[in-house]
Amino acid sequence: MKKIIAEDADKVLYETDNEEEILCKFTEDVVDSRGHVKGTVKNKASINGAIAAHIFKLLAGYHVPTCLKNQKSAKELLLKKAEVIPVLISVTNETTDDGITTPEFRYDLLTNGSKKIITAEEIVASEIMIQEEFADMRRLALKINVVLDNFFRRRKFELLGFSVQFGYINGKIAVCSPFSLDSFELKDTESRTKFKTSFFLSHIDNAVELYDQIYNQIMF
Repeated sequence: MKKIIAEDADKVLYETDNEEEILCKFTEDVVDSRGHVKGTVKNKASINGAIAAHIFKLLAGYHVPTCLKNQKSAKELLLKKAEVIPVLISVTNETTDDGITTPEFRYDLLTNGSKKIITAEEIVASEIMIQEEFADMRRLALKINVVLDNFFRRRKFELLGFSVQFGYINGKIAVCSPFSLDSFELKDTESRTKFKTSFFLSHIDNAVELYDQIYNQIMF
């Protein structure tokens, strides 16, 4: 296996023989907010690989640029190498008492394995990106929210929130973080159960069945 570029709760990124590509390999680990592995879930990597590839293709169909090149195996995606923007965008869909849902944005600056909240103004002022590029990135995040919200509603889920990271590919801003079940906070519109990482951690003994249930509801 080639050199590890980066790793997080559900995947590891590796170098490849092609300098313009990286390999994303999903893991079976269930990780808490401190980065501690609390268990493993059989087939989780394959489930996340399938969902990530499907979401990338869904977004591409709505003209959202992504880093996906192809799905190499059930657990692996081959991605175009991007100049990653060190900002994690978290979108939360807040519903008011009168039923109006409004997306709220949070920005985290990622440096040396840590993150801290940063404002839109600070992103531009610190020259991470210029105002026009930031506006394009935020517009894409809003578009992704609409596409994913519609996608999940058709499958009887409410999209409560998600996180995404962007980068530059050939000078254009594109999604460069694969989506998986660990990327989303979902609520089943019938049972009202909320699915997020903390839920799987608290139900680790039957996490295999839970992942299978959500996968089948999303993909079939």
